Amino acid sequence: VSDGDDAGDYTAEKILIASGSHASSLPGITIDETRIVSSTGALALSDVPKKMVVIGAGYIGLELGTVWSRLGAEVEVIEFLPRILPGMDDEIAKKFMAMAKKQGLSFRLKTAVKSAKATKSGVTLALEPAGGGDSETIKADIALVAVGRHPATDGLGLDDIGVALSDRGRIKVDARFETSVEDIYAIGDVIDGPMLAHKAEEDGVAAVEMMAGHAGHVDYDLVPGIVYTAPEVATLGKSEDALKDAGIAYKKGSFPFSANSRARAQGHSDGFVKILADAETDRVLGVHIIGHEAGTIIHECATAMAFGASSEDIARTCHGHPTLNEAVKEAALAVATLACNAQPVADWQGGFCQRQRFGNAQPCPIEQHQQCKVAFLCPIITAPLKDCLQHGARFVFRYRLWHGGRNFGCAQPCKIRHIDPSGTSAEPVIAAQCRHASGDGCPRQ
Repeated sequence: VSDGDDAGDYTAEKILIASGSHASSLPGITIDETRIVSSTGALALSDVPKKMVVIGAGYIGLELGTVWSRLGAEVEVIEFLPRILPGMDDEIAKKFMAMAKKQGLSFRLKTAVKSAKATKSGVTLALEPAGGGDSETIKADIALVAVGRHPATDGLGLDDIGVALSDRGRIKVDARFETSVEDIYAIGDVIDGPMLAHKAEEDGVAAVEMMAGHAGHVDYDLVPGIVYTAPEVATLGKSEDALKDAGIAYKKGSFPFSANSRARAQGHSDGFVKILADAETDRVLGVHIIGHEAGTIIHECATAMAFGASSEDIARTCHGHPTLNEAVKEAALAVATLACNAQPVADWQGGFCQRQRFGNAQPCPIEQHQQCKVAFLCPIITAPLKDCLQHGARFVFRYRLWHGGRNFGCAQPCKIRHIDPSGTSAEPVIAAQCRHASGDGCPRQ
């Protein structure tokens, strides 16, 4: 150790390298932490800039960009790729971009930053289309460089002792986190894997356990990725694009926070929960959330996936009401098109036939039931409530009825929308035509 109060030589039986990472930059851009800043400098600005340009639309760029936008800065995000949040589920990324635009952020995609020059009054940036073309110059008060990070291994003398590095400059380790040099280990940002604090923590625990002769393990498929914006974005496991690329058949269930009572009461009803499950086994393969407290909600799914849970396992687990986590349960139900509190779409096609889902021996009387427009809530099998679609009486799951309140009676005209009692049409009929309107068997009693 060459600097500080602890300078000197040290010896140990085992050495663990956990030196972390530094912010990366681009050719033609020098970070001075005054006008051209990294995430470190962006956290130390003394004043709110009038305009901030964020170079890079990844986690850090969006987190800090949205913070300064809320504080009053005009924020423009420039990204080389044709999308934001590379590697994250595409549907989630598009939804967040739409939300960010509503918050006032602007985006330039497929754009390269060729240079950034600091002056006393601001920063001048030279831009070009990613595919080539005419250059453009823009100005800002502050430029935040958020194009990733690189391992902090400079000055460690790794070459001198023969520690092998990968092509990307990360330290190579085996399954026990040991490097190419015996008794020298490495964890966290200096080795392969996502550069996340919680991943590094798990690495450290597992490495020390194995040094001590115990078992240790990190499941890198279950490391949550969380974007700490408002609303938050959280992702776990496989995205839809990854499943498609791998040729894995899957089912999808989504549920919006706009239908979650806790989210509505808190005023945070934007976003949704999406669960992806194996089409054959129903094992949960990925969970993607955008919404308030998404980074907290995702951990229920991490625990479930660690034990190989199916979407039905999550759906059959009682969730407290009212909580944001109820949206996870509803999304799991929606994998089998059984969400209790979601509004069906009139022209919904395909999906599970409820008769087949519940193994009823009798054939479905609706012709071409696979194209049945009311398969979401089959009127044939949900006999006790086959006419009632929403409002006072909520949806049915395995013959169970959940009422939205106490005994309403029928003193007032029925306000429940209904499905044609014949069960052959998804078109709602007016309440006056309802065979329960007289009060005989009305599900509101």
